Amino acid sequence: MGYNVAAKVISGEEAVEKIREHEPDLVLMDIKLVGDLDGVEAMQQVRSFTDVPVLYLTGNSDERTRRRAYATDPVAYMVKPVDIALLKKTIKEILD
Repeated sequence: MGYNVAAKVISGEEAVEKIREHEPDLVLMDIKLVGDLDGVEAMQQVRSFTDVPVLYLTGNSDERTRRRAYATDPVAYMVKPVDIALLKKTIKEILD
């Protein structure tokens, strides 16, 4: 899509670190990550220093996970498998 990717990480801890370091325009966040922090917990920490838009991409569709994620004020919550056309449209709407 022509956007620059600041970082790709596999753990919540790395996500927090890279978001702080790069100050991205958008975060695409999975919920199930390696390490002690899942994606929601990582975004809870991120919210202490930035209001960067977050778009969750996850295989977790249960109500408890959704409620936890929505508490971090995401711009979108998409359940995998994600429709690529919808993902691209959503990213474009957020960034343009």
